[in-house]
Amino acid sequence: MLLGINNTGMAVGSYVDASGNTHGLVYNSSSNTWQTVDDPNAVNIPAFAVAGTTVNGINDLGQLVGFYSDGTNVNGFVASPAPEPASLILMGLGLCGAGLVRKWKRPN
Repeated sequence: MLLGINNTGMAVGSYVDASGNTHGLVYNSSSNTWQTVDDPNAVNIPAFAVAGTTVNGINDLGQLVGFYSDGTNVNGFVASPAPEPASLILMGLGLCGAGLVRKWKRPN
């Protein structure tokens, strides 16, 4: 079930897997792909009729809001997207290159 969408075409919601566990999800409409988003503290033990993780909002920066059950309480969360490993490598190489250029331009 999709519960929220942003202006870039990213949608969020939740799904129930074959084992009956509820997971949050982020769906990318431009690539027709989705990924699971689970709070690390979430459990599939209901608290106030909520189990697992549900993502119900996303802004244009990709920041998520939602809620999860810890088995006793229902807790809210805010999550920011982490860069993919390839992006981190490119960023690291760019920073190394910037450092070399800076060192090269420095007078002795």
